[in-house]
Amino acid sequence: MPPYLELTSPAHSARPSANPRDRLSYSLRAHVVDLETLERTLSDAAATAADLTDKFVSEQNRLVRLINTCLQSRHVPRRSLKNRECSFYLRSLDGVALTALTWCKNGCGQNVDRECMERWVVECVDSGREVTCVDCRAVWLPLCEHDEKMPEER
Repeated sequence: MPPYLELTSPAHSARPSANPRDRLSYSLRAHVVDLETLERTLSDAAATAADLTDKFVSEQNRLVRLINTCLQSRHVPRRSLKNRECSFYLRSLDGVALTALTWCKNGCGQNVDRECMERWVVECVDSGREVTCVDCRAVWLPLCEHDEKMPEER
């Protein structure tokens, strides 16, 4: 490496003389040191950005797993459909398709006719009340993928 490109800190170099070659050498050393500092700073910033990206992706994956569980760990088990009646009209639920039913996932597990529940939701919303289970008054959780699974499949 030519002597005028030696990697020395300008703080430790003597001030150049009036000689133009010395001034150029001093200026080049100062720029090389500045470039090295900039390179280290950019390298540190890239490492920090990579760490933050990894942490963000990890947190995002954790949240996706929570959403995908569909509150399953919080679901109350669905009651059997045998010898049960809809809490609204006391109609038998025997033989009713699961697509026509929903259940209280947050409290008692009681099955109800989906159309009846939809009317109840509208009534609650129109009157400014929180939507709750007709039987146990627990906060009503919305439909999910588990609504179409038999109680024993859970």
